[in-house]
Formats: sequence, C-alpha cells, structure tokens
Amino acid sequence: MENDTTKLIVSVFGLGYVGCVVSACIANDGIDVIGVDKDSQKVKLVNDGHATVVEPGLEKIIGYQVRNGRLRATEDYEEALYHSSISLICVGTPSCGSGHLSLEAIWQVAEQIGEYIGHKRCSFHVVAIRSTVPPRTCERVEEIITNKSSLTCGINFEVVANPEFLREGSAIKDFYAPPYILVGTTSVRAANILRFVYSKVKSDFIQTDRKIAEIIKYVNNSFHALKVSFANEIGAICKLLEIDALKLMDIFVLDSKLNTSKAYLRPGFAYGGSCLPKDLSALKAIASDFGVDTPVLRAISQTNINQIKRVIAVIEHFKKHRVTIWGLSFKSNTDDLRQSPAVELVKRLTNRGYLLCCYDPEVSYSFLKGKNKHFIEEHVPFLQDILCNTFEEALDHADIIVLTKPIQDQTNNIAKTHGKIVIDLFGLKEKLSSDNIYYGISW
Repeated sequence: MENDTTKLIVSVFGLGYVGCVVSACIANDGIDVIGVDKDSQKVKLVNDGHATVVEPGLEKIIGYQVRNGRLRATEDYEEALYHSSISLICVGTPSCGSGHLSLEAIWQVAEQIGEYIGHKRCSFHVVAIRSTVPPRTCERVEEIITNKSSLTCGINFEVVANPEFLREGSAIKDFYAPPYILVGTTSVRAANILRFVYSKVKSDFIQTDRKIAEIIKYVNNSFHALKVSFANEIGAICKLLEIDALKLMDIFVLDSKLNTSKAYLRPGFAYGGSCLPKDLSALKAIASDFGVDTPVLRAISQTNINQIKRVIAVIEHFKKHRVTIWGLSFKSNTDDLRQSPAVELVKRLTNRGYLLCCYDPEVSYSFLKGKNKHFIEEHVPFLQDILCNTFEEALDHADIIVLTKPIQDQTNNIAKTHGKIVIDLFGLKEKLSSDNIYYGISW
C-alpha cells in the first residue's frame, strides 16, 4: 500500500456474483476492500449497503461492512489501485459460441493494472485471478502487465491463480469452508500475502503450479456433470427394472473405499481384468434390452481403447522397433491376463510389425490355467515365444521399455534401465535413472 503501511487493502475487480461474495467475506474478516466495476448501478448498490446478487446472508454482511467503513465500491480503478497492494480479479468470463470462454474482461483489467503500477507506484503488487480461466491465462496477464508497466514479474508484481469454489445459494458457507484454498504460484512472497488474506478461512492452504490451479475448476465441474449424467443413466435403467434408484445410490455412496474415494482416479494406463469390462458390458446390454440410451456408459470402453491408442502413438513417435513390455497382468500381485490392457497392447504392436519382448515376474506361462490360459491361447497364442524369463533378457532386447504397472521388489531392475527410452504408464519416474529418455503418459 502506498499511503497506509499498517493496513492491508484489497481491490476486487468485478462486482458480479463472485466479486460481490468475495468482497463481502474478505471485508467481514477485517480487511478493507475496494470493489471496482464499470457498471455504475452495481457500484451504487454496494455503496448503499446492498448486494448486487441474491444470495442468503450476503446483503446483511455488505450492509454491515459498508457502515463499518471496511467495504466500498468505485468505477475508478486508479483510485482502487492507489490504495491497495493486492488485486483480486473476479470479472465474468462468459462462454463463447465455440465453447471457449471470453477473456476480454481479464485482459482489460490486466492492462489497467499494468498501466497504473508502471506509472504511479513501485511497491510490490499481487494480482490474483479468481475468475474461471483456461491454463496460461496467468502467463498472458503477466505479459500484459509487463508490457504495459515495464516492470519485472517476481520483483515488482506477481500474478497468481486463485480459483473460487462457490456454489450459488451457499456461497458464504462455501467461502469459509472450501475443500481447500488453492493458490497457483512459485512466489513465496505472494503466497504468504494470500495466506494472510484467507487467514480466517479454516481450510488447508495448498500452493501449486499455476496451470493446475487454472484448470481445476474445469476438471471439478466436468466430473460433477459426469456424476449427474451417470446417476441419471443408472436411474433410467433402474426405472424400467422397477428398482428404486434413490435407495440404490444411497447404498452406492456408502462405499468410501472405492466408490467415493480417490481409488481409480489416477491417470495412467487403461483398465482391464475379468470384472470391469465384463460388468460394464453386462450393464450396457441390460440397458439395450430395455431400449435405454446410455451414451455415458457406452463411452467408457471407447475411452479405454483410446488410452491404448495413445500409448501406441507415443511408441511410434520414437521410431524404434524393439520394444519390451514390462508388466503383462492387468494389475499388480496377480497373474490374471484376462482383458489386460497390456495384452491388448501386445496384440496391436505385433500387428504393426514391432519386435516384442514381454517380462512380468508375476506371470509364468507354465502356471497359467483355466480361463486365464484359455484367454491367452485365444488372443495371444504366441505369448510363450516372446515372454522373457529374466529382466536382463528383456533389457537387452529393448530400445523402448513400456512400464505398464508397479511390480513389487523391482526397484533394482528399474535402476538398470539407464540409457533406454522409457514410456511410463503408471508414474514411476522418481525410481528411474536420470539418463533415461523418459515419457510419462499423463505427466
């Protein structure tokens, strides 16, 4: 702050839904707030002690904090920037016809901040973007401010991603009890300032990469949309089967070990095994029998196939033909090869003319029996010819090593892969040699 070094003053750009809620809550926590908006009606509403949107509890907080002198609004961004040392950008980012977001309001605020701090002030200024924006928006805002101000990011100012997690109808409660406070920045100085701003919020403060913080709202809301659509497809099937889908889903969500947990929510290779493909196919068949269209369920298996195709595309990129597949069973601690994505990968690479070697200490061809053996005889009858008995044999064969799953007691072997091209489908980078040519499938 230029005029008052004992008090933190925050300028909030945008007095729409998010900006109005955030302004009220921060002021309610004892920090002075100046709201900035080009809409004179919104500015007048706030200065008269009223909310710009309908939200339970918001009007009362705004009225009290305006009377208390902690919250006011202005159309003059220079006035707000003159008094503040941190700016929260909460302007709208409406959807365009293409599905992308319009970021014009973001760029306009960035230009205003850059122009002002370049000519009128020299103290450190934090710009935190709370609006929902795509990755690299912070990077572009940083460029705009640098070009307008001729100042240096990291020394004179910092741009951070600080997404909001507010739901209409419960926004005040959500502000004080979010799943976490997320700040995307490498700047300790900027992060500490935001720690102070949110010091009254009793949730974990997570500092992460800017692009992670920028994209997380898209991931969150897309997953929520997926859950609604999945539940509705299950409901449509249950209706025709005379099953109470509400009772069913009440029991479904009680499983916090697998159903409502981080289990399976880990990017990597495709799923497989005897259960997931079989039961998904069976549920789609039940839906088809009753004429229920289930595009979400149909898309699951196609997405799984697409992940195998992505791996093949990566292998093709390196233009090498001697490939070792390290890990054949569909998951660790089993020799079950049924519907294993690694076996499907072997089939597809063989059809493309690759010279393959497969190694899995949990799989012995002579010990395969029953349906497991029948599956291999039907789908990969040549497996015995390309299955290596030792890791050294597999290593000597390979120009490219594809790690499909974690295997216990293989740390020493992983360290021996130095100098090889390693395509990691599970996330074992920290165990590999530093001189590998490394490619992580989703990281």
